[in-house]
Amino acid sequence: MAASLNEIAIAAAADEGYAQHLAAALVSAAVHLPPPARACFYIVDGGLSAVSRELLEATVSDRRVRIRWIRMTPGRLDGIRVGGHLSPATYCKILVPELLRRYSIDKVLYLDCDVIVLGDLTPIWQEDLRGYALAAIEDIGGQCRKKALAIPSSSPYFNAGVLLFNLRRWREEHLTDRVLAYAAEHGERLLFHDQDALNAVLHGEWLELPPEWNLQSNMLTANARKAGSEEPIVVHYTGVSKPWHYDNVHPYRSEYYHYLNLTAWRRYRPPVTLGGLAKKAVKRALPGAALDWVRREKDRWAQGMK
Repeated sequence: MAASLNEIAIAAAADEGYAQHLAAALVSAAVHLPPPARACFYIVDGGLSAVSRELLEATVSDRRVRIRWIRMTPGRLDGIRVGGHLSPATYCKILVPELLRRYSIDKVLYLDCDVIVLGDLTPIWQEDLRGYALAAIEDIGGQCRKKALAIPSSSPYFNAGVLLFNLRRWREEHLTDRVLAYAAEHGERLLFHDQDALNAVLHGEWLELPPEWNLQSNMLTANARKAGSEEPIVVHYTGVSKPWHYDNVHPYRSEYYHYLNLTAWRRYRPPVTLGGLAKKAVKRALPGAALDWVRREKDRWAQGMK
């Protein structure tokens, strides 16, 4: 099943809890496709309902894109530890190169569900991988993970929310098996789960891309919309607090709802609670630096939960 020369291959993985957010991510990518580009979304079904799949199809049906549904391999993630706000679906990205073997594509752009695309993805798709198995963007919060994962201090640590896979090289090196084996054997070391496992196996062997392709929350100061000298193309809502939570104050929160309004979930708004009102008031009142510190510590604690 060969892909069109003008077709970008984009992979994502979701369970039922993230169907709505996947829809917003996909439609944000679709609306920025320049003519005559097209996209094929390879969606790894980690437990989506039939209704959600129909709604996802309807969301992108008229936007020069198509969806291919990819079944999970039963039992492939048995023995893998998760915790905090994450589900086993977070490890699905590691399976993507193997799950796409039947398709005639040499690379695929993987996107987490908690991203919004604000520009054309064609340039990252056309990136020369130079023989590397993977291209990614540095996670500036990953410095604290290097010692535990035996990563040299000189090697950058990447964020796993936006990944450009070199499928041929990945398969030649049996990297899916190697990363999953590491995760199963060293689960006690994994604070950031799949991301830690990927970095532990691939450190020093991945191509670094500019930060505008994966603007993470810890790259922003509280309520500040700036990413160095470049406007972001992909905004990644990292951390425990997400735009679909009432108390979230992410500087790019409104972008999530802008694209959500183009989906079948357009009527969703987070429920208002007294606790949510109080949290939002505190976040708005805190100085930016203090809020950034609280957010970092909260995320570090929550992602370390077993």
